[in-house]
Amino acid sequence: MNKQKKRNVQIQTLTQTLSTTQIDFKLLQSLCFKNGIPNDSNLRPIIWKILLGYLPVERTKWAGILSTKRDLYNSFKKKLISHIPPYIKFKKLNSYIQNQEFFQNEFQKEKKTGIVSKSEKGKEQVQNEKEQEQREKEQEQREEEQGQKENEKGKEQEQEQKKEVNQKALELGEMETIIMKDLCRTKYLHEFLKERQNKEYNIEEIKRSIFNLLLIYSKLNFPGYVQGMNDILTPLFFVFLTEGPEKDRKFAEHDAFFCFTSLMSEIQDFFCQDLDETSKGVNAPIKKISKILLVINPEVSNHLTKIQINLSFFVMPWFSLLLSQAFEKKDLLPIWDLLFSDKNRFEFLLYFCCAMIIALEKQLLNSNFIEAMEILQSEKNPPIQELINISLKIRKKINKNKKKKKKKKEKEKEKEKIKLQKQSKKLEKLKNKSKDAFRMIGKKRLEETITDEKKGGNGKSTQPTTIINNEINDQNLPIKERKKIEKLKKKKEKERFKLKKKRKKYILKEKKLRLKKAKQFEKLENKKKLQKLKLRKKNKLKQEKLRLKKEKQYEKIEKKKKK
Repeated sequence: MNKQKKRNVQIQTLTQTLSTTQIDFKLLQSLCFKNGIPNDSNLRPIIWKILLGYLPVERTKWAGILSTKRDLYNSFKKKLISHIPPYIKFKKLNSYIQNQEFFQNEFQKEKKTGIVSKSEKGKEQVQNEKEQEQREKEQEQREEEQGQKENEKGKEQEQEQKKEVNQKALELGEMETIIMKDLCRTKYLHEFLKERQNKEYNIEEIKRSIFNLLLIYSKLNFPGYVQGMNDILTPLFFVFLTEGPEKDRKFAEHDAFFCFTSLMSEIQDFFCQDLDETSKGVNAPIKKISKILLVINPEVSNHLTKIQINLSFFVMPWFSLLLSQAFEKKDLLPIWDLLFSDKNRFEFLLYFCCAMIIALEKQLLNSNFIEAMEILQSEKNPPIQELINISLKIRKKINKNKKKKKKKKEKEKEKEKIKLQKQSKKLEKLKNKSKDAFRMIGKKRLEETITDEKKGGNGKSTQPTTIINNEINDQNLPIKERKKIEKLKKKKEKERFKLKKKRKKYILKEKKLRLKKAKQFEKLENKKKLQKLKLRKKNKLKQEKLRLKKEKQYEKIEKKKKK
């Protein structure tokens, strides 16, 4: 009962937020991220359209936007897909499913009955088989002689049939054939067919609508269609087709196209091989995941490095396809609710991938390379609620570490500011001292000139004596007075010389400090550059060696599986 009450409360809160004329986007994000979207509530398609940017926050604009964009999609179909004939019936997909079920049923029968292989049969049975093979060969030779005469007549008919088939194949291009093949491999389409066979939905129309969506996207966007896009599109399409009001279900193909394009605009770089080694490619999040593992659970990360497992083997499909191949539809939809409602889009996916590895800690620590790869690539995953709880814990720890780092940086900046303020105060004090010294020298000069003038008037010498530019105006002074004046000159010169030395020392100290700081900064940058170059070289060599080793190991695994 408590679960039902919680579910009803969630539905009421979401309906209240959506019923307003102007929806609070942040509030909707927080509600979906904390509690998710309840199943069978018919609210998921509307919320996904808002979160992915297909519908605006203002509710009054929805009708106009939906009508314009649906008409635009119809115009794309007329211009881009009108050349494709309507006789495509997607027979390959039905045959693929039937063959897959047939082989599974036979494998289960063999287990029950205990059928034995040819290698375990007796010698008598082997001899009888050889005799039968010889008889069959003789019969085949006789039939070939008779068939040669009949084939000459049928060759002309076969050539005419081949021409008709080739003309139909030419109508479809390379991209169309690739999409046709990938439709046979889509996971959620097979699940839908098993659940919804012989019911309301027409299977051939569903296949044709998915084919149209992928083909139109490939023609309007660069680099076109890439393998894996079908696994991202099918969950969106089936949500819009099976949930929500009946008016909008008719336009599931139209709405899925624009939501798919908005989602791919954020993920498109993961499907470009040229960008794999850049900050926007697939390798960048893999490096982040490895760092997160070292912080949270270093035992598992160190064990994986010892076993020589590279995270890219199993993390790349998780991240690039948004876990669409790792989980079933029931389990995947609540994960996508969290991903679309996350403020930092697709940051939660990093934590969820780490949680998938940490949940298998006990199995991985007691495993080899082959065993670990089988564990990580297996379809059996732990329950979703455990993974979500683990990923939320990881998020809390990382946010705490980020806050601590910010505080440290702020403290360091404050210390640097205090140091600069102290240095500036010292400089001001030295400048003030130098100014005071110059003022004292000027005062002494004035006093000396005044005393000299007074002596010149009262003494034997009638002319006044003054010091201007360190030169004596009257040379008829007595010897004692001349000696005093010379002593004063020497003192003044010494004081000037001392002040000049102090200035030079202060200037040299400043230059030395600046040079030291610049050299230290250059050394650090050079060290970092050298370290990066060395690491790149080492990583390239390691990756080449690991590829060779792991290709051999994969071949062994595939041989074992075939046996």
